[in-house]
Amino acid sequence: MRSIALTRIYAHKLPAPVDPTVGWVKRALFVREYDAHAESWITHLDIMASLVSINNSSTGLGDKQSNKHPALFLDLDEHPGLPTYPGQPGTMISNGVNIPLDEPILVVVVSGKLGCQYVGKYILRRDQRGVECKEWRSMPDATRRVWRARLHACGPTYLSVSMRLAYSARRHRRITDKELQIVLTGWEKAKADNNIKKRMEMRPTYDEIDTGLLKFYDTLGVVTMEPISVDERLYEEIWNKHLAGDCYGKVDGKKPEKMPESKASATATSQAPSKSSEEIAPSSESSLSPCSPCSS
Repeated sequence: MRSIALTRIYAHKLPAPVDPTVGWVKRALFVREYDAHAESWITHLDIMASLVSINNSSTGLGDKQSNKHPALFLDLDEHPGLPTYPGQPGTMISNGVNIPLDEPILVVVVSGKLGCQYVGKYILRRDQRGVECKEWRSMPDATRRVWRARLHACGPTYLSVSMRLAYSARRHRRITDKELQIVLTGWEKAKADNNIKKRMEMRPTYDEIDTGLLKFYDTLGVVTMEPISVDERLYEEIWNKHLAGDCYGKVDGKKPEKMPESKASATATSQAPSKSSEEIAPSSESSLSPCSPCSS
């Protein structure tokens, strides 16, 4: 997978080593200006038709017509292989069946430190491989904490993985599918009986999760993210709205803070178009692996 070369966005509106916070905005902007859900990771963005391409070409529709476009807000701590520059390819970690695969979807990357960054439109595909042992070992601590907690919780999406990891670690071998089914039946019985103690005993410990993933008793799924469009006008509009700051005041009822002079002047400084993403973007190779560092 290759990055998409950017042709419209000025360089000062893109993240760079000298100012990596450029392009990152508050989620409140997406909620107020594009009608995004305030918390859900699967949502829609209500966007003017002229800002979003269809099949990589202009819609040809009037500026005042808007449409709802499916969008994902993906957390960088959960998915360290996410793109962190517009138009980069990437990966996410998921076994979920509710992920919209093989169809265009807008992606916004979420970071607890930086906020939210719109990175473009993508096609998601299920990878045949899962997270490999060496990838789990080299993942950021924050990522491993998130997934340990999720697997320990034994939610419906990851229940079979959680149980296989737990009982394989306890038996020092990968349990068979038949054995797994017996364990799952026991879990459902304990749930029906409201036997909290039994279910707590069945849950994998964090050590068992680490052991199971490192010995490949089971694994987490990987989804590849292929960029098909950046929709540069949309990216520019989002960043310009952030610099203006008005939308934040509309959300929380407070007057927007005065824009820092450095950001206010940034809109008028550089008049040279941006170089392509291959020239100025951080290397996207690391984003192809779910164990990529968040700084990729």
